[in-house]
Amino acid sequence: MRHTALARVENLIGSLALLAMVVLPILEIGVRRLFGVGVPGSGPIVQHLTLWVGFLGAAIAARDGKLLALATGTFIRSDRVRRVAAVAAAAVAACVALILAWGGAQMVAAEREAQTTIGAGIPTWLAQSVLPVAFAIVAVRLVGRAGPSWTDKLCAASGLIVATALMRSPSMVEGAAGWPGVAVILAAAVLGMPLFAILGGLAAWLFLHDGVTPAAILVETYSLSVSPTLPAIPLFTLAGFVLAEGHASERLLRVFRALVGGIPGGTAVVCAVLCSFFTVFTGGSGVTILALGGVLFLSEQVTWRLVLCSVVILGGIALVLAQQRKPDVARSSG
Repeated sequence: MRHTALARVENLIGSLALLAMVVLPILEIGVRRLFGVGVPGSGPIVQHLTLWVGFLGAAIAARDGKLLALATGTFIRSDRVRRVAAVAAAAVAACVALILAWGGAQMVAAEREAQTTIGAGIPTWLAQSVLPVAFAIVAVRLVGRAGPSWTDKLCAASGLIVATALMRSPSMVEGAAGWPGVAVILAAAVLGMPLFAILGGLAAWLFLHDGVTPAAILVETYSLSVSPTLPAIPLFTLAGFVLAEGHASERLLRVFRALVGGIPGGTAVVCAVLCSFFTVFTGGSGVTILALGGVLFLSEQVTWRLVLCSVVILGGIALVLAQQRKPDVARSSG
């Protein structure tokens, strides 16, 4: 795919944000160890970098056509009907994305008036600005990828027109019948609309129906995205990606096979130990399945169903064992 300037900028910002998420905690540990003080605002900055990584990732996924969606639209056999369904789903999704961008802009404007900071003098509104920008980019890209022809794109752009009308006169929805909007969103969901648009669209429609602006949705989204525990997810994913790209799973497989592969039932033991060991370091994310599924499938000559079950179930066992290990470590340190 030919990358445009915007695509390169997005990739660069996302990579730098993820790099900062890795470097800041390490720097915090080193500075606190050497000087007895931490890096000012490192915790809140890492939490807000999670927000940036997540929503920049959403914009990149929309650029590449990889937003999560129901696969029901692909089951339509007729090419013409499937094309119409894709355009309709894109129109509704673009409408939802633009309304959510409007709600994000309202939140950012309110936060700018409050003049709060997240730490180290960084304004909160600046950290939140990725929300409306990312949703607006997603809306435009949904229209751009609605179909191969300009007719498809123009039809999908009708969703942006509807969103603009709702933003200019949100009172037209307040107190009206709520079921038509819910029906449209559910129909678009069946046609293959992205999951974020299904959930966000239902929430936005019901809030507007009750006379509440979509900013309430974005406030809750923001508070969830900057949770102190949430940065572990992209960091676990990054760790799994590094291990997978370095072929660590293949080397671990050779080690465990050399240790226990010759005994009766050694294949099952190898699968169990490998999945459990790898999951502890990757957090049981989808990267675990990507890293181990292909290796086990090609090397153990078993069915793909058994491979998938092994990775998921044994990975879950590893997480349980890791959680049970924490009280033991706490008692021994105490």
